[in-house]
Amino acid sequence: MSLRAGADGDVASAGLDPNDLRAERERYSAGMQEASTKLFSEWLDGLGLQRSL
Repeated sequence: MSLRAGADGDVASAGLDPNDLRAERERYSAGMQEASTKLFSEWLDGLGLQRSL
């Protein structure tokens, strides 16, 4: 996934560096995906519903 070409200017105008954002995405993406999957699974388990995953 990448920032769309026109968004770089919007990001820069907000005082952010698109390259920094890309680096942070690379650093945190896998951990965030794992954490969000765990959170969602725990939430579903708390509902007491049967799942077929």
